[in-house]
Amino acid sequence: MQIYLQNKLTVASINVHSFCLWNVFQKSNQWKEDDTIALLNLGAKTSTINIYSNNMLRFNREIFFGGESLLAAMVKELSISPKEVKELIDNYGLNDKSPQYEKISESLKQLVAQIDRSFGYYKAQFHIERVDRVVIYGGVSKLINIDKFLSEKLGIFAEIGEPFNGLLFDQKSFANLKDFASFFSIAIGAAINSGITKRVNLLPAEFRKDKKEKFKKNLIKIIPLLVIGILIFIYAGLISKERSLIREEKEKNDIINVWKNQQELEQKIMFLYSIPATQQSWIDIFKGISSLIPEGVWLNSIALDEAQKSLVILGAGQSNILIIELVRKLESLPYFISVKLESVGEISAGQSTIINFRIKIRKR
Repeated sequence: MQIYLQNKLTVASINVHSFCLWNVFQKSNQWKEDDTIALLNLGAKTSTINIYSNNMLRFNREIFFGGESLLAAMVKELSISPKEVKELIDNYGLNDKSPQYEKISESLKQLVAQIDRSFGYYKAQFHIERVDRVVIYGGVSKLINIDKFLSEKLGIFAEIGEPFNGLLFDQKSFANLKDFASFFSIAIGAAINSGITKRVNLLPAEFRKDKKEKFKKNLIKIIPLLVIGILIFIYAGLISKERSLIREEKEKNDIINVWKNQQELEQKIMFLYSIPATQQSWIDIFKGISSLIPEGVWLNSIALDEAQKSLVILGAGQSNILIIELVRKLESLPYFISVKLESVGEISAGQSTIINFRIKIRKR
């Protein structure tokens, strides 16, 4: 963070690669809500396998295989220079007519095996029959026919991701857009202010204060004008209604006197009925929360403020992704107006790290 501050750059948010990738896919593709979609980010040193269902991240895994792994394997196999291998891969890729097709295909066996193993694990864990679609991002997606190759090996329709689709800009200004588009998937996903990342920001709280302070200063300048405008509007409305209120006053008083006793009785009855209903509502909420807690996350305490219709949950988890998943699941419950991840903090527990968190929920 200090590097950005020293260069007078303002960091707006910090996000997770998996969520950024899903933002890009949402913006540039069409899909069915119940489809199971795998987004592969095939980078230089590592690759990530991300599986989404019902607009939520369900599985994430990083494997140590990328473009450099393929290059090193081909250099060893062909005993030629890395520059010559790169030219060979760039020019022919996985074209059936390539003289080195079999050797490139053999070098990609590790990648295919890791993807297939991840899909098998996911299907076993979530009891689903298939992954419907595979979309490929990252530098390795430029490899000719990589989509056809993975489709054949995995038995699933695979396609190359187009991160710039759905964005409004002058494409004529970028004649070679396809040559570098694959490298901008994560960056574009982080910049898009929509989808699931709109509600996720892992930027530490102390770095958000400057933005809030600027907003407050601007708000202070606007408030006096708003107040004057509101007062003028109210005053004009009061004058127009004054005469009609005087005429209606007598009639209202008569009605109030007639029904006064009945209204009091009805209010008491409604209050008596609301007590068990309120209790049952909280019972349903606690059951709902209990059923959504992911493995690897546990709750330490739940504080209930019935007057404010709010809950404060304190707990811990094994990773940020599990905590974000819990927030997403809580947001899916119909009982809440808002679910806010107020704070997270890491503590060391032996050789592992535990993430403490605080979530505030407002009930409808």
